[in-house]
Amino acid sequence: MMTKHQGVLQSLFLCALFLTGFLSCKQTPVTTTTSTDQSDVGRNIRNTDPLSPEEERMALNLPPGFEVQLFASEPEIGKPLNMSFDDRGRMWVTQSYEYPFPDTTGAGKDKISILEDTDGDGTADKITTFADSLNIPIGIQVVPDGVIAYSIPNIWHLIDHDGDDRVDERRILYTGFRYNDTHGMVNNFVRSWDGWIHADHGFSNTSTVAGSDGDTIVMTSGNTFRFRMDGSHVEFTTTGRVNPYGYAYDELGYTYSTDCHTSPVYQLVRGADYPHFGKQPTGIGFGPALMKHNYGSTALAGLDYYIADQFPEEFKRNFYYGDVVLSRVSRSNFTMKGTTPVINQEEDFIVSDDPWFRPVDVKIGPDGALYIADFYNRIIGHYEVPLDHPGRDRQRGRIWRVVYTGKGAGAAEPLNYAQKSLTELTALLNHPNLPLRMAIADKIVDDFGKEAIPVLQKMVTDNATTYAQIQALWMLYRLDGLEQNLLMSAANNGNDTIQTHALRIMFEMNELAEPLLNIAREQIKHESPHVRRQAVMVLSQHPAKEQVPMLLERLKTEDEEDTHFYYSIRQSLRDQIRDGEVLTWVNAQDWTEADARLLADVMVGVDDRAAGQFLLNHLANISEPLDRRRRYTKHAARWLPARDMDKLVAALEPIGKDNPDEDYPVFLSMLAGMEQDAKEMGQKGRAWATRLATEFLEDPLAPYGGWTTIPIERKPYRGNSWIVEDSTASDPASNKIYLRSGAGNHVLTIESPTFDMPETLTFTLRGRKNPPGENQQPTPPENRVELVDPSSGEVLQMTEVTEETTNRKISWSGKEWAGKPVLLRLVDGSAAWREEVGIGELEPAVIGFPPVSPATTVERQAFATRMAADYNIRQLAPELQQLLGSPLADINLRNEAARALLAMGNTEVVAKMEAALGDPIPTRLKEMWLVTLSDQGRAESRELIPSYMQDIPYESQKEIVMNLGNSRAGIDFLLDAASEVRINPRLLLEPQVMERLQSGMSAGQQNTYTALTANILPPDEDIDQVINERLAGFVPSEHSIDKGKSNFSVYCGICHKVGDQGGNIGPQLDGIGNWGAQALAEKILDPNRNISKAFSMYTVKLRDGSVKSGLLRREEGEVVVFADVQGQEFSIEKSEIVEQKPSAYTLMPASFRESIPEADFKDLMAYLLSLRSDT
Repeated sequence: MMTKHQGVLQSLFLCALFLTGFLSCKQTPVTTTTSTDQSDVGRNIRNTDPLSPEEERMALNLPPGFEVQLFASEPEIGKPLNMSFDDRGRMWVTQSYEYPFPDTTGAGKDKISILEDTDGDGTADKITTFADSLNIPIGIQVVPDGVIAYSIPNIWHLIDHDGDDRVDERRILYTGFRYNDTHGMVNNFVRSWDGWIHADHGFSNTSTVAGSDGDTIVMTSGNTFRFRMDGSHVEFTTTGRVNPYGYAYDELGYTYSTDCHTSPVYQLVRGADYPHFGKQPTGIGFGPALMKHNYGSTALAGLDYYIADQFPEEFKRNFYYGDVVLSRVSRSNFTMKGTTPVINQEEDFIVSDDPWFRPVDVKIGPDGALYIADFYNRIIGHYEVPLDHPGRDRQRGRIWRVVYTGKGAGAAEPLNYAQKSLTELTALLNHPNLPLRMAIADKIVDDFGKEAIPVLQKMVTDNATTYAQIQALWMLYRLDGLEQNLLMSAANNGNDTIQTHALRIMFEMNELAEPLLNIAREQIKHESPHVRRQAVMVLSQHPAKEQVPMLLERLKTEDEEDTHFYYSIRQSLRDQIRDGEVLTWVNAQDWTEADARLLADVMVGVDDRAAGQFLLNHLANISEPLDRRRRYTKHAARWLPARDMDKLVAALEPIGKDNPDEDYPVFLSMLAGMEQDAKEMGQKGRAWATRLATEFLEDPLAPYGGWTTIPIERKPYRGNSWIVEDSTASDPASNKIYLRSGAGNHVLTIESPTFDMPETLTFTLRGRKNPPGENQQPTPPENRVELVDPSSGEVLQMTEVTEETTNRKISWSGKEWAGKPVLLRLVDGSAAWREEVGIGELEPAVIGFPPVSPATTVERQAFATRMAADYNIRQLAPELQQLLGSPLADINLRNEAARALLAMGNTEVVAKMEAALGDPIPTRLKEMWLVTLSDQGRAESRELIPSYMQDIPYESQKEIVMNLGNSRAGIDFLLDAASEVRINPRLLLEPQVMERLQSGMSAGQQNTYTALTANILPPDEDIDQVINERLAGFVPSEHSIDKGKSNFSVYCGICHKVGDQGGNIGPQLDGIGNWGAQALAEKILDPNRNISKAFSMYTVKLRDGSVKSGLLRREEGEVVVFADVQGQEFSIEKSEIVEQKPSAYTLMPASFRESIPEADFKDLMAYLLSLRSDT
C-alpha cells in the first residue's frame, strides 16, 4: 500500500561539495585582499596558473611572528591526504594520483611515504615509499610494525616485518567500504585514549562492515566509528552528519569532528545521532550542534586542537581547520558554558593569495609545529566540476610546516623517542604536547605491555602530575592493570580533570563493580559539570532502576543551555529504560506529573511495547503541548500492539474534540506510527477520521466567506497562506481584524466578495518590504491592495507596501464608482522571506473577512479529503463535488477532491473535470488535474489529457507521461498520441521518461518506440547552446540581487538554505557564488550533467505491477519514504516493493530553462553569485 504524505520538497538545486585539500601561509599579517588573485578564490575552476612551491609559500599569509616552511612537495610526493607521525618524529602520509577515479586494474598509482627531516631545517630531506599500488588511500595511523590505513575498499594493516621501511605484508582488517563516491570515504584515523582507532566515514557511500567477531555495522554517508587494531571488532561512535572529515580531542577527553556540510565543528556526544539530508530526528532527537554554518563555504576538512608549547598563548587551545574552497586555514577558540563549548571565530590563521592552495589535513607534529597537507589543485569540487575535467591536477602536492619564530619563541624540535627506556618514556608523559603524550602512551603499551603496569601504578599512587596520571590511568586500563582501588582513588581525586578521565574509563568498562558504580552515582552531584557529565555517561552503560530518579533530578537541576550535558542526561535516562526490567519497573510506578513528563520525553527513544504502554497512559492522564502529543502519539502507535489501538484512540480523541486544529494533526501522527508497523486502522480510528472529515466538510464553502485565493500565473503556487488575525483583544467593537498573506515566501492573491463602493473607503494597510541589500537599489514594490471593477477587471485604485514596516491608514474616495459593485484584491507578488501584505479596520465595514483563516480551512479540508479517499467515506461525495466545482475552494483542495472522488469510483467526476477544463481556470489547477487523471490508469481519464497538454508547463507534461508509462496500456496510449502529435513526441526522449518506459515496454512497443523517436532531436542536445545564450552578455551587476533573492525563494528555497532561511532537503548554499556563472548555469539548466549519487532518483517496482520514481529520503519502520517529482513525500510499505533501483537522474527538474523566465534567471544568477565568502 502506498500512502501520500504532506511535505513539499520541489526543485532540488543539487550542489554536493567535495572537500579534500587545504592551504598554507607565510610570515606576514593576515589580510584578505593582498592580491588580485584573491578574486579567483572560491571559483570551482581556478583561472590562475599553478605556482612553484616557493612561489606558493610566498603567497601564504600568516599572523605576525609565524613562519611557513615547505616540508615536502612534488615530485617527491603526490597529492597528500592524511598524515600521521611515528616515534622517530617522522611523518607518514597517504597520497593519491588516482583521485577522483578509483583504480580498476589492481595496481593503483597511489602510495604511502615516510618523510624525515634529518638535519632539522624544517624540510623533509629523506623520503621513502613505504607502500605503493594503493587506491586513493586516506585515513592512516602509524603502528609499531607499520601502518593501519584505508585504501579502497579496505582498512589494511601494512606490515614491515624486517624494519627496512618497506611493506612486507598486506593484511585486510576490515572490508565492505563502498566507494561509489570517492571524495570522503574513510578518513582521519586517530588512536584515542581507549587504544581504539577512531575514524570518519564520509559522504554518500553505504558500507557494511564487520570485525572477525561477526558484529556488523551499516554506515550510510556520514558516521564516526572506532575499530580494534587487530581487526576483531568495529562499532559506531556516532551516526548521522553528511561528510565528516577531521577528528581531534582535548585535554578533558572530549572528541571533536569537522563536517563538510551540516556544521563546521561538532563536539561529539558518544552514541548521538546527527542531521543528514532528508533525515528526520528520531527518539530523543539529534545531538546538539556546536557551531552555526556561517562560513560561506561548506568545504571544511582536517581538524586539530592545538595543545602544545610552540605557539604563543593566544594561539593555544584553538581549533585549526582547512577550507579547500576558500583556500585558507581557519582558527577559533572557545569558552565553556558548563561542558558545552561556546565558539569564538578568530581571524583566519592562513590566507592564501594562490587559489590553488587546498588544505585537506591539519595536524600538530611531535615538534609542536602545525603541519598542513595541501592537495594543490586548480579544481577541488567533486560534483561541481565533471570528474574527468582535464583541468584536474594529478601531480602537484605540498606539505607545509608552520612554526612560531616571533618574540619568546621556543625551538620546534622533533622528538625521537624510538629507543627510549620505559623510565625515559614515562618521564615524558608530562609533555605539554597532547598528541605527543598520546603517542608516547601508545608506545609504552605497544612495546612494554604488562611490564609497564607496576611503573604506571606507582605513578598513580605517588600522585604524579595531572597529565602523567591521566595517561597512566588509561594505559593501565588498556593493559588490564587498573586495579579497582586505583580507579576509585582517581575518581575521588580532588583534581576534576583526573576525575573526569577516571569516569571516562568507567564508561568504557563492560562490567563495573558496585563500589565504582556508587562513585558514579555520587559524582553526578559533583561541583564540576565535566565530572557530572561523565558520571551520567557511566550510568548510561549500567542501567538500574535506582538511577532513574537520580537522572530525573539532574534534568530538573542542570542548565538546559549546557546543551551537550543536558542531551547526555536525556540519553542516559533513555538508556536506563531501554533495559527491560527497568522499563517494567518504570511502568509500575506512580510518577509525579513533572517526572512523568521527563520520562515521556525520552520514552520515544525506547522501541518496545512497554514504551508504547507508558505513552498511552501518559497521553490519557497528562495534558501535553501539541508538538509533544504528536511525537508521543506516533511512537505509541508504532509500538503498541494492534489490539491496543482502540485504547489509544479512546485516550486521544476526547483531548482535541473542542480544538479541531489540534485534533486532526494528532490523528495523522497516530496514522504515521501505525504505517511504520504496517497496522491497519480499526473501526474506532475510522470513526474518528470520519467525524473530523465530516466536521471539516460541513458546508464546505462557508469558511471562505466569499473570498477567493488565486495563484499568480507563471509563478509557483505553494499553497494558501492567508491568515485572519484577530487583534480586537477585549474590545470587539474596535474592528481590529486583519487579513494578511503571511510572512513566508508564498506568491498569491486573494479577492473579496463584491460590494457596493461607499463614498469613502478607509482601511489600515499593513505589510513589510525588505530593505535593499548593501550597494543595491530598492526593488519595485510587489505587494499591494487593489480596488477592482469585477465586470472589466480594471484596477480602479491601488496602494503598495513600500516601507520595511508598513502600518498606515488608506482612504479611497468613491468618485464615480460610488454605489457600484467593486471588490478588493490583495496581491502578495513577492517571494522574498518575511515580505507580506494585509488589510484591516475597514470603515465602513462593507465586507467581512473569512470566519476562519483560509490557510487553516485548506489544511482542515485537505485532511478531510484524504480521509474520505483513504476510508471511502462515500457520504462526503456531495461536499467533495462542491469543492471540485467551486472557484472559491483552494486549487489544491479542488485537486484533492478530484483524487478522493476518483478513489471512491465516482462515475461523474471525469465529466465534471472535463467541463471545468474547458472554462477559464488557473493554469496550476489544470496542471494538477491532468497529473491526477494520468495517475488513475483509466482509459477515459487518459483520453481527456492530450487536448490540454499544451496549456501546462513542460515539466508537468513530463510527469504526466511518466505516470501514463506505468502500464502497458498507458504506453500504448502514449505511443499512439505521440505518433499523432497529440502530445509532444520529444517528451518520449526525456531521460527519466525513457527510463520509465524501458522498464515496462513489451518487445513490440520497443520497436514502435524506436521507429517513432528515430528522427527526434533529444531534449538535451541543445543545452550547451541554451546555457551559452543565457550567459552571453550576462553582467551580474546589471541585474537585481533582491529580485534574485525572491526568485531563489520561489525556485530553490524549499530545498536549500542560505543562512537560516530555506529548506534542508539539498545542500546548504552559503558561498555558492564561488562556483562562478558557468558552473551555476550548468547546475540550474542541466542538473543531470554531474550529480551526486546521494541525490539520484530511484525506480521502484511494486507487487501490483506499477512503477514509482522518487528520491530516497529515509526508512521508517516498515515503510520507505521517497519524494516524487512534485516534491511531495510518499511512503511505500517494504512488503510491496519488488525492486528498488537507483536511477541515473536527479529529482531536480530539468526544465528550468522553460519554467524560469530569462529575466528571472539572470536575477537569480546575480543573487547566487553574490553569495561569496572570500573574505
